[in-house]
Amino acid sequence: MKKLINILTFHDALNYGAVMQAYALSNVCQLLGFEVRIVNLKWSDFLLLRSKKEWHFKRFRSKYLPASTPKAIHKLGDFYSDEKLVADYWIVGSDQVWNLDIVGEYYPAFFLDFVKQGKKISYAASFGVNSWKWGDDYKYDIKKYLEYFQAVSTRERSGVDICRNVLGINAKHVVDPTLLLDDYSIIIGKKQNIRKELVSYKFVKSDAYYDVLREMKNVLGVGEVKELSSLKPCFMKDVSFPIQISVENWLQGIRDAAFVVTDSFHGICFCLIFEKQFVYLPGMLERAERVIDLLTALGLEKRIFKNIDEIRGDTRWLTSIDYVSVKERLNILRNDSLNFLKENLHV
Repeated sequence: MKKLINILTFHDALNYGAVMQAYALSNVCQLLGFEVRIVNLKWSDFLLLRSKKEWHFKRFRSKYLPASTPKAIHKLGDFYSDEKLVADYWIVGSDQVWNLDIVGEYYPAFFLDFVKQGKKISYAASFGVNSWKWGDDYKYDIKKYLEYFQAVSTRERSGVDICRNVLGINAKHVVDPTLLLDDYSIIIGKKQNIRKELVSYKFVKSDAYYDVLREMKNVLGVGEVKELSSLKPCFMKDVSFPIQISVENWLQGIRDAAFVVTDSFHGICFCLIFEKQFVYLPGMLERAERVIDLLTALGLEKRIFKNIDEIRGDTRWLTSIDYVSVKERLNILRNDSLNFLKENLHV
């Protein structure tokens, strides 16, 4: 009989990266021979699907994520009252599950203090900040929770520093679970159709940003700029805005692009997986550590541009990425991270 892993993460968010990291971690655990369930945490109830995007995500989760725990959790107390919430192993992560500004009153649950039996592990958990900012009361509580973990890992090196220097807990740096897999053909098929498109997936954007994309498009000799983040109709010369696209179409958009510009961490992860030429243009440089950390580890610092003027003034983005070298480095990080899971899941 297979042992059971329960995963607590942001699987229910309307965010492409969030649902893909949940898919990747659960898939990896299944490949390691475990039965996997996602803890059925409902941040809010969508009794009526209010948008096309919500419908896309609901369908994707139903098709590609493992079964959820039977009883939905709507409030913090539900974690403690559900006697059937049991497993051999509990994994919290990945994503910003330890960002107290996001999880709010749920923070004890995201440090698994409700778990009555089973070994506790964090995989690529993120505090979402470079240094501790929440005061001593939280610090003492969280230190107490983490002392009951079998193993702790974080997605950023700053998280390792916070665990060690603030909480007195040993932690390991691991890669985002999306990077543990190199094949997503079960979702988007094997056939790649490279389109003559410059693809943008950008949260922070402006008219000036799209002016630069048009200039890049002309230099690259591609026919169109496509924006993958559109929630509502938008009309702009030489730019297409497909609205509220599915998770599958988001992945295909990155895979089939001639070039990608993004400020998204998971946008960058999938550029690496699909070996795309890209520019990382952070919306807020002070929150870019997780991407800068990853690209530095892979020798890709030159793909980081601080602003649109730097893109205009420096053509290093035209230099092709040497993915032979990148994949060698990524495979080392991937194997090290997989070994963390295997050792602590006793595979």
